[in-house]
Amino acid sequence: MEASVSTPRPTPSTVSRSLVTLIALQLAACGGSGGGGLSGGAWPRFRANAQSTGFVPFDASGNGGATLWAFDAASPVTASPAVDASGQVYVGTEDTDLYILDHTGTIVCSVEPQGSSSHSSPALAGGIFVGSEFGAFYALNSDCTVGAFFQTGSPIESSPNFASGTLYFGNHQGTVFAVETNTTMQWSFATGGAVDSSPAIGADGTVYVGSSDTKLYALTPGGALKWTLATGGAVESSPAVGTDGTIYVGSDDGMLYAVGSDGSLHWKSSTGGPATSSPAIGPDGTIFVGSTSHNLLAFNPDGSNLWTFATGGPIHSSPAVSSDGRVFVGSEDATLYAIASNGSLVWRFPTGGPIDSSPAIGPDGTVYVGSLDGKIYAVF
Repeated sequence: MEASVSTPRPTPSTVSRSLVTLIALQLAACGGSGGGGLSGGAWPRFRANAQSTGFVPFDASGNGGATLWAFDAASPVTASPAVDASGQVYVGTEDTDLYILDHTGTIVCSVEPQGSSSHSSPALAGGIFVGSEFGAFYALNSDCTVGAFFQTGSPIESSPNFASGTLYFGNHQGTVFAVETNTTMQWSFATGGAVDSSPAIGADGTVYVGSSDTKLYALTPGGALKWTLATGGAVESSPAVGTDGTIYVGSDDGMLYAVGSDGSLHWKSSTGGPATSSPAIGPDGTIFVGSTSHNLLAFNPDGSNLWTFATGGPIHSSPAVSSDGRVFVGSEDATLYAIASNGSLVWRFPTGGPIDSSPAIGPDGTVYVGSLDGKIYAVF
């Protein structure tokens, strides 16, 4: 593995300080803000934006599917990258909570824990925020030093989202946390199962998140329950919110659900297998989602199937959509796919291992993704 800066990690016995104090320390270090992220973050969180649509207004039509660079992290990468406006890439691996790489793929710094890993994707919300399998939620500085952290008591695979100065995420214990960046924890909410789903935030501040108890939850900005919608399986998929307020989410029951902002079911459509992949919403309202049936599916806003694209393996990766309509998604057949808006193949990019990581798109159309082969790729 390439050289990195190792930062000492506090042991679990040192994590009894209050959340309020810890976040205060981070904000003092970072001058924290709940706004657009470091350097105006190009893809500053999992699924790109507060509504978790996986869409960015970046043209990727010039992306030909060649290797721009590949960073060997020497450990499987299931987390998804975040990208700031300068082209720096932030991503964790199975044995490292965070790497920061510059636009050439050269390591800037890393946080190297002892016995921890990261499936959670970073959020660039004034500082760098990420959860770990160790159960800690970290606030990191740009040199990879730990500015603050607190122990949630359970592994964190949910990726933090943020809006209006508040960070939202869940943990395996089934708790959803809302942490305000002005040093206070706003609230926590207990569901009936593990929360691996990452929250999406509606235009009115409603927080939508799935749980392994089979339900999609809608929570008020103050943390009160608005409604739940039961599906037929665990909801590991992260919801996406459309411009009209419709919430789309996959379930392990093999269905994609479209739900109104009042909790009413608009429709559900078969994905042919469990949908742990999170939906993306294209510029024309088309909904894209992967399935363990090996397929990427495109649905019209009325729930009818527009097209189905077959890959060679299950899809746990969540699709990303560029302004030119291209859809990028990884598959467990060890391939990153670029698919045109009509469902035809543009190109395929092979890696040395299955891809569970979800792609991120940079401002110039470069696509960043991790692989279980231990590498982080920049593809253009």
